[in-house]
Amino acid sequence: MLSYLFAKTVLATLGLIKNPQIAGVINGKFTALLPDRNGVFSGKGADQDVTLILLAARSNHPMGIFGPGFKMLGDYMNQMQAELAKNATQYNYLGTTSWLGSGERPTANQLMFATYFRTLEDVHAYAHSPLHLKAWEWWNKITKSHPHLSIMHEVYQAPKNHWENIYINNHLTGIVAATQSIFRPRAGSDNVQNTWIRPIFDASTGRLKTHKGRIEETEGNDNERIF
Repeated sequence: MLSYLFAKTVLATLGLIKNPQIAGVINGKFTALLPDRNGVFSGKGADQDVTLILLAARSNHPMGIFGPGFKMLGDYMNQMQAELAKNATQYNYLGTTSWLGSGERPTANQLMFATYFRTLEDVHAYAHSPLHLKAWEWWNKITKSHPHLSIMHEVYQAPKNHWENIYINNHLTGIVAATQSIFRPRAGSDNVQNTWIRPIFDASTGRLKTHKGRIEETEGNDNERIF
């Protein structure tokens, strides 16, 4: 097995086979912008509000993720993510990236979702949805009998011009992995159609090149080496 892995690494380094480490990577400097509620991009920096909720779960049972209740907890979390994706327009849901906490604890079994909405009100609206209420009712019933299960969330609301992002030679993760609903003319018709895209923009030139440019404080002509 070690010989196979070593040979595979050498061949990928020499360019003789595909390098799995670079799969999905976009070379260059890029950023994510958000369109308005009508699906229109202004071309400016962070000119829309955005809300981030970090939602995580962990099993502290000796059996780890095989401990009682953890599968059901994970199923509820996955069901809610699927429902948000299906009803993204209704809840102004922008997208989710999942993370595995591998460095804080030896068990390395905490799963976290970084989920993006337009506003805090949208988060509240989903919190009162039937599926979330069902999951919350289940949690309240089992929490005393399952003290080994952990959940947490953090919520941050960033008003326009108070958030930004930059990616260099990176794969799609975080807010740049979010999908946006925009409206485009239907080919051969006066009607428009709803289209889902990833809002990726070149950040190598112009106002999107620098931190201050991306929050609309400058035209991007400040020193990018500082930020």
